[in-house]
Amino acid sequence: MLGDGPLRKEVMGTIKEKGHSRGSRLPGFVSESERHRYTREAKWMVTPPHTQEDLGLTPLEARSVGVPCIATTDGGVKETAGAHALMCTPGDVNTLKECLKTAMQMKDGQYEEISRLAKEDLEQYVRPLNDYANEYTKLLHQQ
Repeated sequence: MLGDGPLRKEVMGTIKEKGHSRGSRLPGFVSESERHRYTREAKWMVTPPHTQEDLGLTPLEARSVGVPCIATTDGGVKETAGAHALMCTPGDVNTLKECLKTAMQMKDGQYEEISRLAKEDLEQYVRPLNDYANEYTKLLHQQ
């Protein structure tokens, strides 16, 4: 788990209390380049906000390298996580738990297909940046 927010102390306490420290890594705040490396090496991107985010950049970054998402139906995160994400209800730990369980039990072939589709669908969802520059240039020449 990356980041160093207000829930870190609670998360650390829960991990210690439940005895789930084996296999857990909580490096806290990391540089942008480290964050990108962690994203590329992840099997799933878990993004479960319940804050009515306008747009979830983390799912977009994950999908760009073929990492599918487990996310909530919160704000714009639902769209950026994509049609092949495992979705849970914002603030509902039980639906998040079910998504995590589904991900852990997924067969390799099914996971590989979801990973491939997550990346392919993203290419249709986000236009290349130069498309926006070209459209802007056209608008300038119309005036």
